[in-house]
Amino acid sequence: MIPDKPLSIKDFNEHSSELGRIFYILDNINSLLKNSKEGSLTISVSGDWGSGKTTILNLISSYYRDYCGFPVVFFEAWKHQNDENIFASMLLEIAEQCGLNAKDKKALRHVANALKATAVLTSEIFLKQLVNIGISDISRAFSIVEKDQEKLLSGYKRRISELGKYISRIRDSWNPNKKAQCASKNDEKAIWHELSNEDAFPEAPDDKFFVLVIDDLDRLIPEKAFEMIEQLRFYFDIDKTLIIMGINDIVINRHVLDKYFHHVYDPGSTEKNFRFKNGEKFLDKIFEWTYEVPFSDLNEIHLRGINNESPQHKDIIKSFLSSLPEPLPHRKWIKILNRIEAGLRTEGDVRTVIATSVLLELFPEFELNNRRHPNVLPEILKMKIEDIHKILDSEDRDNLNWIMIKTLQSDTTYNEFPLSVLEKVLKLLKEEV
Repeated sequence: MIPDKPLSIKDFNEHSSELGRIFYILDNINSLLKNSKEGSLTISVSGDWGSGKTTILNLISSYYRDYCGFPVVFFEAWKHQNDENIFASMLLEIAEQCGLNAKDKKALRHVANALKATAVLTSEIFLKQLVNIGISDISRAFSIVEKDQEKLLSGYKRRISELGKYISRIRDSWNPNKKAQCASKNDEKAIWHELSNEDAFPEAPDDKFFVLVIDDLDRLIPEKAFEMIEQLRFYFDIDKTLIIMGINDIVINRHVLDKYFHHVYDPGSTEKNFRFKNGEKFLDKIFEWTYEVPFSDLNEIHLRGINNESPQHKDIIKSFLSSLPEPLPHRKWIKILNRIEAGLRTEGDVRTVIATSVLLELFPEFELNNRRHPNVLPEILKMKIEDIHKILDSEDRDNLNWIMIKTLQSDTTYNEFPLSVLEKVLKLLKEEV
């Protein structure tokens, strides 16, 4: 069994067929950096929970830190979810990871506190006006705040200038061999330099950039995640700075819609469609490019545990799982395979283990019912697909078989056609060994 943890370049290097996607992402980012003349470049890695966002962020971080030699700060936002101001915590994390001296840390803390005070006075008023004014001009945001407008704007510009100087100083004076948390890692550096001989390898940018990677925004409550995104856009618009955020765009978009577009209605379209389009446009204003992490087919990275623990069963496991009708999030493949490995320790029939593991992992509601009625699943696995349809047609709501099968049929969490999966499972069990 393998733990459900983010992967590193070491893992991908052992399975080179999976490197193409990483090269593609890096090549696109570098193309944008080449044409980024002023201000920061902000991109997102977007996907559902468990889709592999953190792995991609890890690989991006490693490339810029270990191959390009840039200062890279990796900030795990969820670890600071109880902090009064997560943006201020992030600035202090930058100071720690980049090994700033005590004097510079104190100065950066002063900047963080000042920006925090400004944000408290302006953010909510400003954000409620986004339907009308957009987010491109911070001066327009301050014009909404009548009281102490000039003082706020002046303070904002001064603090943002101070922050820009600190980040520029870190970037320009950065030594990749410095003993600091965000310094290069020699073992990963060697792998990247070996990979650089491949034709599709992305060339490093000509200029040096400060890279800020923010993970787990979708593990914060949506309001805090959105606030963090906005503060980064307003306060971290610094030349030669790359900001990469891992987000679940569905969660963020829903928050934007619920809080700032609930009163908007367009007579020419349905309210739902109009609100959705406005939410998408809003996110488009924040990120210059978004990489959407797709669900994946089964691959060798997922099969690492089986290769080590049950190589004699690999062919049948791989053959069946590869036949499933829809791709899955990376984490779900790991959970299915771990459940199969665990089952093989107590059950001799590999087909039964595969069948049980697939049904219980792909259909969460079915799995919950199975906890209450564990004796029903073995009965279902003995049936033919014709028996399944007869039970469904009977509408016998007092029959536990009907309840369990109906639960599975209606559970489309990971598959739009649950009965087709059940049919494959039953066919697997009837095959000759």
